[in-house]
Amino acid sequence: MKHHDDMRACREYIQAHLDEEIEPEKLAELFYMSYSRFRAVFFEINGMTVHAFIRNRRLNRAAKELRSGKKVNSVSLDCGFRTLSGFSRAFKQLFGVSPSEYMRTRGAIIQKEPFIEDREPFIFAAYTFNRVTDKVSEAEVPAWWQGQDFSTVPLSEYKKIAVDGYAEIGAWLKRKKNVRVYAFGPAVKDGSYIPKGMAHVQLPGGLYAGFPVPEAEGVHQLCENVRSTVEYAGKVWLPDSPYTKDRSRGLFERYEGRESFVYVPVKERGAEPAR
Repeated sequence: MKHHDDMRACREYIQAHLDEEIEPEKLAELFYMSYSRFRAVFFEINGMTVHAFIRNRRLNRAAKELRSGKKVNSVSLDCGFRTLSGFSRAFKQLFGVSPSEYMRTRGAIIQKEPFIEDREPFIFAAYTFNRVTDKVSEAEVPAWWQGQDFSTVPLSEYKKIAVDGYAEIGAWLKRKKNVRVYAFGPAVKDGSYIPKGMAHVQLPGGLYAGFPVPEAEGVHQLCENVRSTVEYAGKVWLPDSPYTKDRSRGLFERYEGRESFVYVPVKERGAEPAR
């Protein structure tokens, strides 16, 4: 518990000194740890390196300044970037859009506060699609149903389980070596009937942060909005929240007519993962 208290104090220290040069080695000394131990504890509790955390905090502050109408050049200098190109590159990597585009929309595309929900386990009937890759960073692409072949199950069979009012679910299942499996299909009341060519999938219950996905005109824009929402949840909201990602469970997408949501499994900082 002491390390969690130390890391809470460390995050507060970083936030209060963003205008200054923050050296991780000095932070280690501040909390009476060796540098190697400090780096390990910081990563374990915060889910990212010290350098990445500081950069993200500065970029989060930059986003707030851009939303207030401050010029991109001024924001870049305020955040300690030596070049405008370096700031733009880092900003787009985190937020998915350039600083100028973000300022134009005032962040409306991706700035969504989640609701926290303790969900029961549920099942859905799913088409499954394999993706073979050794690159974890490229493996689990949100909204991977886009462009997939759903003709393997007759529409008449699909209608037997796709009851009005039930959402469709998209989720990456557990990895099997270098094969990732993406499942997509309707949530069902029970698994008594699953059409041939589809799989019975159960997602675990537990605490989730639910993020509304902005409405879109067309499939392509919807997929982009889902991916931007996942990026925002993981890189912007989580580091500043009282939660961390529960890596024992996967996130899932939920589509209900024109409404869509991304559910991220979370746990309170310092809590054991859900079983």
